[in-house]
Formats: sequence, structure tokens, C-alpha cells
Amino acid sequence: MRYTPAEWDGEIDVNAYRAAFEFGADGRYALEVEVEGPCPACHHPSVDGHPLFRLDGFGPGGRGSAAHRAYLAELDELLHEGELEEVTVHEADLLCKCEEPHEGQPGAGSGCGASWSLTVEVPR
Repeated sequence: MRYTPAEWDGEIDVNAYRAAFEFGADGRYALEVEVEGPCPACHHPSVDGHPLFRLDGFGPGGRGSAAHRAYLAELDELLHEGELEEVTVHEADLLCKCEEPHEGQPGAGSGCGASWSLTVEVPR
């Protein structure tokens, strides 16, 4: 194994990935996506979560935290008020977040350092 500090430019089997969505309180709007599948560089299992929206001055916080729940509630409210447009396709910029050690891995972080993108269709 080796640490790969650059964007992955090899082949990716999109069928090896699963996308799970977090919806607002009434289930009407998708708010974030979690993509799970093998890192294309090191092939270890990796899971990476992404909000489908970015709000200026409002960070998503750590998953499961009070700040994260407040962020999702704010997104849901803005969608219901028509202040945000519903997302139907999301370009997910992913980072390897496998839990395996890699030679040259900086600090105590996880993953081999590879990054890649997948286009995810958001269910309605």
C-alpha cells in the first residue's frame, strides 16, 4: 500500500458503490448523501458523507452532532419555503476514508489520500 496524495484518474466501477440519502422530517427533500464503496486506489471499503447544499456562514458540523442536526433542519426549512432549489443530481467529491494504515499517511487521518468524483442521482 502507498499513500496517494493526488486525485484518482484510473477506472472506477460505479456499480460497486451504494448511495444512501438523509431526508428532511417529512421525507420530501433529500438533504445529504452517504456514498459507500471501495476506494479505487487502495480497494479498501470507504464511506464518505456529503450535504447536498452549502449554506454560507453555516457549517454542517460533525455527523450526528447537535450542529449537524440543526444544519439539516435549516436546509429542510429553506427547501419548504422555496429559498433553496431541490437537488436532482449531485457531484460527490469523495476522499478515501478507509480505516487501514498506509505508508506515508500524514498525521492520524484515515484513508490512503486518494480522491475521486461520482455523479449521484437524487431520488424524489
